[in-house]
Amino acid sequence: MTRKSGCTKCANDRCLFDSTESILPSKFAVVTNETREGEGLWESCEYCGLVINRNGVAPDNVEAFYNETYQDKNSFQRGDKISARQHFDIRLKSIKPRAEYLSNHINEEAIVFELGAGSGELLALLKPKARKCVGNELCQEFVDFMQSELDISASSEDYLNITPAEKWDLAISIGTLDHIFNTRRYVEKLFSDIKPGGLLYVEVPNDNQALKNFVPGAHAGAFRRFMYQTAHYYSFTFDTLRRLLTEVGFCIEDEFSRHDYSLINYLNWCLTGKPQTSIIEAKSNSTIFHGGSPFEAEMNSLLGEADMRFYSAITKHKFGESICMLVRKPRKL
Repeated sequence: MTRKSGCTKCANDRCLFDSTESILPSKFAVVTNETREGEGLWESCEYCGLVINRNGVAPDNVEAFYNETYQDKNSFQRGDKISARQHFDIRLKSIKPRAEYLSNHINEEAIVFELGAGSGELLALLKPKARKCVGNELCQEFVDFMQSELDISASSEDYLNITPAEKWDLAISIGTLDHIFNTRRYVEKLFSDIKPGGLLYVEVPNDNQALKNFVPGAHAGAFRRFMYQTAHYYSFTFDTLRRLLTEVGFCIEDEFSRHDYSLINYLNWCLTGKPQTSIIEAKSNSTIFHGGSPFEAEMNSLLGEADMRFYSAITKHKFGESICMLVRKPRKL
């Protein structure tokens, strides 16, 4: 059946969409039975393309999961649980391009809110450019760090239960909407809490990213098993994220894919079928020679040039790791 965005939805209770025409019987195809944690089940709706995790974290166990389990299993340094300060320092470099992009959309009177703020890296960079920054994060250790070390107002309370004193000029959600069971309710609340004419910036993992679809040979599918994990409830494409945001009422201002990982990381998956040891290595290492010979220097230069062409190609074809969308709440509803 031909997909027609905005017109049909399935009857499944995990569907995120409205229907302007009809509700159809559920029809899903298995995406994978193997995940990062082992056996699991991810399915794709054959009507809209939304990919759904059938074995995610139980909704009533989310708070405990993010305060106890998640940081152990998904640390930036594989095998080690790191502190809030270490998390902040590691993520700061990769988050700077987001801050540079978003700083062009705020002024000194802006109120900025981030849902799933981590240890506050992005808010810390935007704070000098805004009147107020507010964070919401389930991990209490990160909330404490934002409050005590960054002087940023933050809360671990469920965002659905928060009533902001003032509407947001800019709300941000990076790598968070896919972690939320009732995703649409949170998007609707963001829409309600943003000022008329205000902005929402969203990033989610790209279900069509290059590492999932274009690792050849013996290790094809290795990243797919790594990509789908217990902590995520949904996996989005440009079409499904766009449909969710516009159905709620937002207007698309900008959309693009982002990829923070190096060509060497991509080749590592192609050759070994495994992730690198740390996120720093995976994102920043574009050299493999460490000697001082002219040959090694020329090879590293060659790899650097290849890295730039890799980023250009992956961005052009929208196969980056993340889908990025900047959307606006209409000034008049």
